[in-house]
Amino acid sequence: MMIQTVLKIVVSPETRAEALEIIDSIIERIRVSSGCISYGAYHDVLGENSIMIIEQWQSRADLDRFICSDEYRYILALIELSNKSPEIHFHEFSKIGGMEIIEKLRTTMTT
Repeated sequence: MMIQTVLKIVVSPETRAEALEIIDSIIERIRVSSGCISYGAYHDVLGENSIMIIEQWQSRADLDRFICSDEYRYILALIELSNKSPEIHFHEFSKIGGMEIIEKLRTTMTT
């Protein structure tokens, strides 16, 4: 079962650079962690100073191991920089699809 974590924080303009430095310092180490499928950090293009981190893990055990790791203290530091209450969501997926879902639906619609 794949696990996805979505974390959204909003930082002040003054702490935005610090937040991005934290992310830059850990992103590659996390991406090569055992069980990490993907790890990405994104910012709001409309300038709200919001940063979103989306992680995907192969299993709950992999995510749990990451949360208990030394690397996760950097995530906690990001959360502390947030001006608003951070939003964090954990999603468990038992079935995942891709383009085949779109192709199937589009083919069904045209027949």
